[in-house]
Amino acid sequence: MTSLGDDVFVVRIDKSQQVEVYDAVTFTLQRRLSVRGLGRSYGLAACADNKCLYASDYHNDSVHRVELSGSNAVTRWSVDVLQQVSQ
Repeated sequence: MTSLGDDVFVVRIDKSQQVEVYDAVTFTLQRRLSVRGLGRSYGLAACADNKCLYASDYHNDSVHRVELSGSNAVTRWSVDVLQQVSQ
């Protein structure tokens, strides 16, 4: 869960490839953002400067970026999986 302005963004494990957007004042569901390819997401972050939402994707080792300025365009990039280093 994260927030930006008057919006609260919630990702649910049972709602595949969607992020729910709630009004921060009334707590009512405003819309759902489709994030094609989103697997299990355990984290969201919102950026006011770039007007976007970032969703971690544990299942696919990636991060999804959702434009919040109207187009809701989604981009995705892979991230390296951290491996434990023996000491």
